[in-house]
Amino acid sequence: MRYADLRLFPISLVEANAFIARHHRHHQPVVGHKFSLACWVDDKLVGVVTVGRPVAKSYDDLTLEVNRLCSDGTPNVPSFLYAAAWRTAKAMGYHRVITYTLDEESGTSLRAVGWTHTHHFWRFLELRCSSATRQSTNLS
Repeated sequence: MRYADLRLFPISLVEANAFIARHHRHHQPVVGHKFSLACWVDDKLVGVVTVGRPVAKSYDDLTLEVNRLCSDGTPNVPSFLYAAAWRTAKAMGYHRVITYTLDEESGTSLRAVGWTHTHHFWRFLELRCSSATRQSTNLS
């Protein structure tokens, strides 16, 4: 599936959670969100992402977390939704978006759209002028 075939739309939390309940392999639907986005191909919903406040309370008010990303297996949907989540959060004034992956997950979709792995989570920072800047930025 080419990126050009993927379409982005907002989606309600109720609708996103219904998709997550049907398709996510190891997590339940989420309780709340700041926003959720849907990926469609033609007239078929193929993926959703829910973005909310970080579960860890130690983050500032300018950080959001991808709480769930779920697809039906359509190629390129995860990277499309991760990129869209960052663009949306940035447009809303947030400075960073983080997410967590399981040890057995490769993070390919995250790397494909410029996220970097830090300790036990992935991040996308607004201050990413060069790869050297990304590597030297410390969130602590």
